[in-house]
Amino acid sequence: WLREALSEYLVEEDGEILGPYAGLPKVVVGDVEVDVADGTGAVRAYEAMLYGEERGNPAVKAKWKDALLRYCKLDTAAMVMIWEYWRRRVVP
Repeated sequence: WLREALSEYLVEEDGEILGPYAGLPKVVVGDVEVDVADGTGAVRAYEAMLYGEERGNPAVKAKWKDALLRYCKLDTAAMVMIWEYWRRRVVP
């Protein structure tokens, strides 16, 4: 059920299914590739967006915003996955 309903998070690499967070795309800001695929990465992205050297650059802020929205969407989907798993286990 999960693979079908949340297929946008199903990422395969070399014939193996990656964890959903590993499938999130990296953000390239300037010449630096940044991973916003965990809480620490999200906090760092948020901090860079608000206080970083390029905080006045709308294009850079848009990249951070997109990465944060993808991460938050996946985090919310993860909560739904857990809830759905337990709902199906407890309620026949």
